[in-house]
Amino acid sequence: MKRVFAAALLVLVSMAVLAGCSQQAGKQGPSIAVIDPQQVFNECDRCLEAGEYLKNIGTDMQTELQAAQDAMRADPTDENKQKFQDTLAKYQGKVQAEQQRVVNLLNEAFVAVLDQYRADHGFEVVLPKDGVVSFDEGVDITAPVVAALNARDVDLKLPETAAPEAGTEEPAEEAGDAKDE
Repeated sequence: MKRVFAAALLVLVSMAVLAGCSQQAGKQGPSIAVIDPQQVFNECDRCLEAGEYLKNIGTDMQTELQAAQDAMRADPTDENKQKFQDTLAKYQGKVQAEQQRVVNLLNEAFVAVLDQYRADHGFEVVLPKDGVVSFDEGVDITAPVVAALNARDVDLKLPETAAPEAGTEEPAEEAGDAKDE
């Protein structure tokens, strides 16, 4: 009787263990995708437009910088050297600020597109390709995210409120001129 009871108990325990294993085997892990962010930013139409936009801004500002540099070379007084340094600092500040603004716009659009794509396709996690040792190419979502980002409207132009930056300096100078008179 004890042997029958022990055998029955062993069968029940074995069944419980097997049932637990089959539940774990049927359980799926998180749905994971991979993306190459560098490739997205290198191939995205808006990103390429942003590069051209930033080059043009640099070219426009370089004319003013070149004029200050030419004046300094022609007449290397302390005043001209200071004017060149001021122009250079202004140029660098404007270019860096505009680069940061454009990068932020593109990054916000990238994250929004990526989040939407992830949600629409049932992915729980998206990892950068360069941080993954091995993966199935079927989980690489780089190309569709580039296409979705290309379809998104990203306005790279300066907002209307930020455009009259040079105009804010003139009233201060006029006020200074009024004091001199």
